[in-house]
Amino acid sequence: MNVSLATLLQPSISPVLGDIKQSFQSKIELTDVGWFSDFLETFAEGGSYLLGGAPGSRKSGLATQIALDLARNQHSVLIIPTEEPAARIAERCTRLMTGWETDVVKTCSANICVEQQIPDIEQLPGYIGRQILSPGGPYHSRNLKMVILDSVQGWGLPASASRRYERLLEGVRLLSSANITTLLVNHVTKRNELAGPRTLEHAVDGVLLLRKTPSARLLFCSKNRFGPADPRNPMVLALDPITLRLNPSPLARAVIATANTYLGGSNHLTEVQAAIALSDIGCWGRVMAPGLPKAEVQQLIDCIAQLPDVEVNDMDFSVHCRLPGRRQYDRSVGLALAMALLGSYQQKPIPASYLFLGEVDLARNVRPVSNSLMNDLINQLNEELEFADINRIFAHPQTTICLQREGIEVVPCLKLEQAVYACWSDLR
Repeated sequence: MNVSLATLLQPSISPVLGDIKQSFQSKIELTDVGWFSDFLETFAEGGSYLLGGAPGSRKSGLATQIALDLARNQHSVLIIPTEEPAARIAERCTRLMTGWETDVVKTCSANICVEQQIPDIEQLPGYIGRQILSPGGPYHSRNLKMVILDSVQGWGLPASASRRYERLLEGVRLLSSANITTLLVNHVTKRNELAGPRTLEHAVDGVLLLRKTPSARLLFCSKNRFGPADPRNPMVLALDPITLRLNPSPLARAVIATANTYLGGSNHLTEVQAAIALSDIGCWGRVMAPGLPKAEVQQLIDCIAQLPDVEVNDMDFSVHCRLPGRRQYDRSVGLALAMALLGSYQQKPIPASYLFLGEVDLARNVRPVSNSLMNDLINQLNEELEFADINRIFAHPQTTICLQREGIEVVPCLKLEQAVYACWSDLR
């Protein structure tokens, strides 16, 4: 039977001829992980999505975050785990819901179903027909919004099992026909390519890849039937160490942090500026420090990398230090430079009224400055207007004894960590 284009497009065509609506697919609105739907532009109802990633990339965690987002908004989600027991799914949900109100946790728990009688891949279309689509099925009355299958290869499917993959895709098509979105969690090969035959990628509406780096997760989109797909421009995500939730990383853009120090022999403060950002995809991190010895800067980078929750292995570093009178680099700049690097990494400002003095050695010890520099600084604190706003000085205890002044707090620091926690107490 022939069907006209006008019939296929209804009700997408308005009464005015040629005014065709742009949206042919309803969007799934996410709130807690709204960044995911923004990334896809249209996260479509009834769409089928393939999410791949290596072990530890948090692909199952991201799928569960999406499930919880829908569940807290009164939508039902079915999770079919082929590799993990139902108890493991419950543990993951519990951790992801850390800090949520009790009523929200109860709502999510009521709207997420975990299948414990896992069907064989050959039986998947029949299972979907009986359990989900049939009016007498246990999931039919729940009006499922999404089915998550975690994972495709949990059935032990090699790439050559074309018939069994076809049964999987038949099940996906049945769900799409009922306007139920499908999220297929997929393994990747050693070459970081999606496991399975190419027909799997061709058949779904969206293909996503989650990659793990030392300091972030990168979410790529290589196919998207309902929106743009740019595999060269991933979304940069940070992993919360407590809840294990993925959220957009602030390190996607560099923030400049500035720390003050003093080198002696002049009546000027020395500003140390630093910026840290993720390096380009496929590139090693770079250190750009014009006029400064890169070996010294790299040593400080290695020092801050030893601090808890600081991962800077694949970062780009930009350092600018204006040395008065074209002086040579002095190691007493070390504490200020380390704090500027950490300020950029943590995206936290350093008050302009803080002054940092001292060298930082390989063991993160803060070393005292010379007596001559101390005498110069004492004179500047007494006489120079530029130093009038300084109200906090961080230095080795041997140094701070000489700096007791009204209106100035001296912070003795034997280790770099002491300066960090005194500057940003919320990092303890």
